[in-house]
Order: sequence, then structure tokens, then C-alpha cells
Amino acid sequence: METVKLFGYATFIYKPSEEILATPIDITGLNKDEYFMLLEKLQDILLDMDTKFAVKHVRKQRTIVVKNIRIKDQRKRVLYLVPFPSVVASIFKNLRAEIAEFLTYNGLKLETDPYIKRVIYLVPNSRLELLAKEVERWNKKIEHARNIIDTVFIKSPYVNNITSILNSFGLSKGIKIPMIRDVMVDIYPITLEVSLDIPKPLQSLVMRTRNLYLSNVLMSIYERAKEELQSKNPNEDRIKALINLTNEFGLVSVAKELQDRIELTKPDITIDFLNKKLEELKQRINESYLAQ
Repeated sequence: METVKLFGYATFIYKPSEEILATPIDITGLNKDEYFMLLEKLQDILLDMDTKFAVKHVRKQRTIVVKNIRIKDQRKRVLYLVPFPSVVASIFKNLRAEIAEFLTYNGLKLETDPYIKRVIYLVPNSRLELLAKEVERWNKKIEHARNIIDTVFIKSPYVNNITSILNSFGLSKGIKIPMIRDVMVDIYPITLEVSLDIPKPLQSLVMRTRNLYLSNVLMSIYERAKEELQSKNPNEDRIKALINLTNEFGLVSVAKELQDRIELTKPDITIDFLNKKLEELKQRINESYLAQ
């Protein structure tokens, strides 16, 4: 059987979202005047709180999300209150951006599950130590967010003030303190270099599976290169980073081909080359599925 060298780690990073900070409050029973009065009071106290806790000067009020939903055939109006300082939500937003940037430059997107919003990346062995250090740094930021809530916010008068506003409108829902988990990593090795003897009846199936997986990895590499070349300001360093990443996966010939064929001064010619490669891979993938 043909030897295909590719080695990496399928990686999924769980990261807490700022959505866990919201407390849903049923405000269906409020009339129009009460609704707008509640929003005004909440926005005023949240602005005051954000000003106190902010690193920079806060210039505008927060937007409070209100949605109409159906629960057991009943239409409900639900207000999603984030009663914590906006600096906490900013920690989660910045963390999400940092993790996305890390995976973009240190891995390849393999697959996406739209139902659970789970994105799997392939990360080379050479980047695992860096990943471990980043996870430790990210979790220090999570701990900082916890400390703001548990040791500063909880002891502030804003807890009682926000609760009093809700109670004055007949809304007895208390402030929900979320359980904020650390950043966690699911990781398992993937290799297409098989050294064991494969029983003859299974050889064609193994080869088809390996080739299909390799084709998907190559699709991700060529699509990344194409996206960079089609951007407003193609960056040579990002192209080099992609070539280095490809090399670290063990795809030496592919990395060399990219290095030889990609020319930032002639993006159209290079994009034509990448399009041809992508079409070949799509055809190969389709043939693999039809052969099953």
C-alpha cells in the first residue's frame, strides 16, 4: 500500500461564551409604559456600574436583548439581563477572538458540526507545547473574570439595586451567578501513515478512507492559501506560516509545491493554480463517496 505521511492532532477547544452571563427574565406581563421604564432604569444602573468598573471611559448605554419566544404554545417576551460589569463580557469576547486567531495560524479547520457549533482543527505535534501554554494563559483570564464577579461585584451595592428594580416591576427573578468553566481541550492523534499489515479484504477500504481524509486536509490548505491571496492585503508572512504549518504536518511535497507556485506579485496565476487543485480534490472526494 502507498505510504501517505500526515500526522497531527484533531483538536477541539471548549471556551465559555458571554451568553452564560445572561439571566432570562419573563416580562410578558408588563405593559408598554412599564416595559420602557424598566429598560430605562436597567440601562441607567448598568451604565453607572460599567463606568465604575471600566478600564476606559464608558460613553454609551448597553443594549439589553429582548426576544419573543414560544413556550408550550404560549408567546413570551423574555429580557436577557447581563447584570455584571461589561468588562466581564469583554474578557469572554476577547478570549474567543484569541482562540480563533491561535487556531487559524496554528491549525487547519477540518470539519464543523452546525448543530453543536463544534469546529475541529488539525494541529501539528510541534505546536502542542504552545497550545498548552496558551490554555494556561487563557484560563488565567477566566479566573480574573470569576474574581470580578465573586469578590467585587457580589459585594457591591449593584446586586441589591438591580434586584430592587426588578422587584418594583413584580419580577422576582434573582441574579443568576453562572458557573464559569475553564478553557478545555479535546485532542486525539491522527496519522495516515499505517505501518501495520492490513488484511487484503480491508485494504481498499483503508486506502479510500485515508485518501478521503487527506483530500479534506489538502482542501483546507489550498482554500486558506486562496483566501489569503484574495484578501485586500495579501501577507507574505501569513503565506509562509501556512507553508511551515503544512511542512510540520509531514506534507513536505505539498509545502514545497506551495512555496514554488505561490507568487504574491501574480495572484491571478496563483489562484488559477489553486482552483485547479481544489477542483481535482473535489472530484477525488466525490469519487470516494460514490465508491462506498
